[in-house]
Amino acid sequence: MVANGRSIADVSRSLGINPNMLHKWRTALSSPPPAPTDQAELERLQRYVKQLEMEREVLKKSLVHFQPLDVTRVYQFVSDHSTDFPVVHLCQIPEVSRSSFYTWQEDKTYVLKAEKAQERNEQTDVFHGRISLVNRTNQQTQVWGHRLKGNSPKCEV
Repeated sequence: MVANGRSIADVSRSLGINPNMLHKWRTALSSPPPAPTDQAELERLQRYVKQLEMEREVLKKSLVHFQPLDVTRVYQFVSDHSTDFPVVHLCQIPEVSRSSFYTWQEDKTYVLKAEKAQERNEQTDVFHGRISLVNRTNQQTQVWGHRLKGNSPKCEV
């Protein structure tokens, strides 16, 4: 327009459009389009993100096979790497609870299920041992001619 010697007002009148609209179009067309290198870089980064997402999914699925049976090992891993990465992410990947990790870290009354089961079995064994002792005591007293009754003194073991 200006190169042809015509003003923006003349061109806008001849086209029947608002001069402001012509200014906007001129400004939009005068800015250079993004360089092809920027577009190529964007495409490269998009491919890289897609690859990383795929690798992450593979690792999450493989965790089932490689995850230790002792969850304290997972917590130790989280503790060892918590200075380099956020705990929330370190707990999300192996799918462990952050609250359980913090409880383990503070050394509160955290006991594994296996340890709880073993403790319960030991308590059951002690209980059954006491029952056996009481039964043997009852049998022995019957041999001697005595029978322990509900009102008689209890035999504490």
